[in-house]
Amino acid sequence: MHQSCRLDNEPTLQGVFSIFWYAGMAGRVVRSAKYRFPNPTAIHELCQHIPFSHRLDLLTLQRYIKAQAITYVPLSKDAVRKRGFNQSEHIARQVGSIMHLPVRALVSKITETPNQASRGRNERRLDSGMFYASSQGFTSVYLVDDVITTGTTLCTATQALHNAGMRSVYGITLCRS
Repeated sequence: MHQSCRLDNEPTLQGVFSIFWYAGMAGRVVRSAKYRFPNPTAIHELCQHIPFSHRLDLLTLQRYIKAQAITYVPLSKDAVRKRGFNQSEHIARQVGSIMHLPVRALVSKITETPNQASRGRNERRLDSGMFYASSQGFTSVYLVDDVITTGTTLCTATQALHNAGMRSVYGITLCRS
């Protein structure tokens, strides 16, 4: 279980697998694709070049942490309008093709929040009710996000999935800071 995901001592997010470190080239690509030159092509290309060893890691993860589908962290409507794409959805689709699992939009953002990169840990934790989820009949999923810093976004989305009846949620991120 992810240590920052304890809400009322109830386990939510089982763990997180990150493909790259944010401090390296992958982090530069993600920052550029999200903020400087909003374009899904850079994220798509980075995902296309996930090293073979990391692809094997994803398949090994799948062998031990069973999930029926992949879902992803949604963006605010404003962010989608400005950027034109959801980077977490693009990453989820690439991970889904590697793991041969369906990708479904199970989580919706119900509260508009400022950009997480501009906020501190305590500010992020105040937004515990920003997501709504449906299970669509699934009981276990992998939840994909682009970057994990404090874990708040993944944990909050996981809590929404748990409230919708999801029994098992494991996080996958492209980068870990």
